[in-house]
Amino acid sequence: MPRVFLMASVKATWQGERVDVTPTTAEEMAALSVRLLIEELGSERARKVLRRELAKYRRDYKGSGRDNRGAISG
Repeated sequence: MPRVFLMASVKATWQGERVDVTPTTAEEMAALSVRLLIEELGSERARKVLRRELAKYRRDYKGSGRDNRGAISG
């Protein structure tokens, strides 16, 4: 059962392509975000951004409702 609920609509365009989606899960939103990062920055720079962002979080965090600690380490 999801613990994060989204209410979002995303519209994006780039070089003749268009995305108009309504992600309903955090996983769908993440997949879309990765695609947009890669389109914007290229795959290597997108990896660097993702690594930098993921480094802020605990490696062993189990998720909201399953872990009594906060997700962000420090």
